[in-house]
Amino acid sequence: KQNLNVIQVVADYTYNQSTKENVLSMLGSSEQNDNALDDAEGNKLVKPDLLDKAWHILYDDCLHALGTCVEGELKHFHKARYKLAQGFYRRGEAGDLERAKEELSFCFKSTRSSFTVNMWEIDGAVRKGRRKNPNIGVSRKNLEVSLSESSRKFITCIRKYMILYLDLLEKNMDLWTLERAYTYLRTDKRFALCLGDIVPVGLGKYLQVLTAAIRDPEIRRVCGDVSTEQLLEKMFGVFMDHANMLADISTIPEVNSPELSESNLYGHLLKGYYSKPPV
Repeated sequence: KQNLNVIQVVADYTYNQSTKENVLSMLGSSEQNDNALDDAEGNKLVKPDLLDKAWHILYDDCLHALGTCVEGELKHFHKARYKLAQGFYRRGEAGDLERAKEELSFCFKSTRSSFTVNMWEIDGAVRKGRRKNPNIGVSRKNLEVSLSESSRKFITCIRKYMILYLDLLEKNMDLWTLERAYTYLRTDKRFALCLGDIVPVGLGKYLQVLTAAIRDPEIRRVCGDVSTEQLLEKMFGVFMDHANMLADISTIPEVNSPELSESNLYGHLLKGYYSKPPV
């Protein structure tokens, strides 16, 4: 971000020509005078805040370019959608976490289900709307781009996207989608062999938001003004279904939350139990 030569190279590959012109003009250069930026003293001549502004302009241009890769008929181009979600996540400006979640949510919901894997293998045999070896009678959708993908790579994508999506749901305090996600991971048969080990991650993220909502009334408001009693009932249900998993959840690298230790989780339940008025 603070290297003038790097910014110049990135500017040469902008999606919009006007972005390149804007950045080079801002840095005191032009297409006809690019050597002015090659000077070893260049970094010292440009203020750091100007370099930072130029980098943000280039970053926004990149996000715009990725956005065009998932428009219209390319809406199922999951690789571009994942990179776009990553881009918003890493930029970290106001609203970016929500935008990253919304972009990636397309891969995990459909008109028929509130949570499912809504992705297909990218079929490199498709050219201009035709497949070389069509499977007659097989109900399957294929993305019409010239980037073939093996089944193993496709499964790797599903796993990678799922882990990022769970992380985004947790950071957005989206309790109900997390609940649907971990329920899907527990019960799905189609991808059970390749997603089974992600069940503890989904459960851990769900518990992180659940315990945060029990403690914080503001988070409960974000979750739809759900009552503490309802949340404690859900936590009790988790204990009944997953008592054997709770001891290890807090140490999973993707979760890494000491607050989810077994003793802390039991503490939430006991506190809720003793806070109830006597009958």
